[in-house]
Amino acid sequence: MKLEETRRSKSQATSLDSNRFDFVAPIPSLEGELCNMIPHNPINASLLHKFCRYKTVDGLQVLHKLASREGSSARIFKAIADPPTTSLQRLKGLTTGGLPTFIDVGNSFGAPAILEDNLISQLVQNGKQVVMMGDDTWLQLFPHHFNVSFPFPSFNVKDLHTVDDGCTRNLFPSLYDEDWDVLIAHFLGVDHAGHIFGVNSIPMIEKLEQYNFIIEASSSSLTFIAYSENSREGGETKRLGNGSFAI
Repeated sequence: MKLEETRRSKSQATSLDSNRFDFVAPIPSLEGELCNMIPHNPINASLLHKFCRYKTVDGLQVLHKLASREGSSARIFKAIADPPTTSLQRLKGLTTGGLPTFIDVGNSFGAPAILEDNLISQLVQNGKQVVMMGDDTWLQLFPHHFNVSFPFPSFNVKDLHTVDDGCTRNLFPSLYDEDWDVLIAHFLGVDHAGHIFGVNSIPMIEKLEQYNFIIEASSSSLTFIAYSENSREGGETKRLGNGSFAI
């Protein structure tokens, strides 16, 4: 079976942890105006230097291009997440449709399996083969639901690469595999880069460039999901829960 034929009969959900809305849907005109001010206005230079040097706000150009292409069915939505915004609460919200609760924060290091009705259980009950790779929180919440799983440890916030490299290593071979109906890939590097280095940093740019390549290489998939978590944002608390949801 050819890759394009495989993709048409399958669904891929890719989660990019802490993916802010302005990473996906930038405002090019504002960015251009601000950056053009620096050479001509020394007063503003110090304030705008970081913004124009890194320009991480348009880090995921590939999604914006996909949604802007004429005749494209791709759409980008702004998702505002209620606190708490750790992985466990976000995954419970995404899969059950329920609201996050602060009492769940205490379970983050040993989350119990989800017993209430949820999307993953419904897929399994309807005979769908589900594959998971990435953040091992999925396996804590759904320990017996996946036909194949590639979990990687997610709590070392200084580790930007183990989860992402593991996802990449297993994602592309799986796209050619016929033994699944739904594939979940959960990348974590942007979240960790935000915590350790901040948004305006070289590690953040490198992570976003990596995601651009991954999304573009698998953009024929049916579904793409990205959500925002509690990445350190230099005091920009209003953007903390502003995630993106693209289909």
